[in-house]
Amino acid sequence: MCKAIVDTMMQAVTVQLRDNQRDALRHFCAWLYERYSEKAIDIWRKCAMIRMVNDGNTNAVSAEFLRWVYTNDRIDEVLVMRRIKERMLWEGRTQ
Repeated sequence: MCKAIVDTMMQAVTVQLRDNQRDALRHFCAWLYERYSEKAIDIWRKCAMIRMVNDGNTNAVSAEFLRWVYTNDRIDEVLVMRRIKERMLWEGRTQ
């Protein structure tokens, strides 16, 4: 089920991406689905990150990953580590 949802979410991407960028977004979208279930599609379509992706603003996308680190209005260290890995993947850096 998650793969189908992530595939649907990725349809919002209208620009060519490198494989590592696509993988980073798929990972992020999978987390959105885990966190928000069916609401994830609407959240993704409305969030700043997808607009930045489609505008080709790769530096802004990279920074945007680190804005998604909160649980109950507190920084979640697990999410920080996950976002750092996604950001590194987006940038094409090895871990």
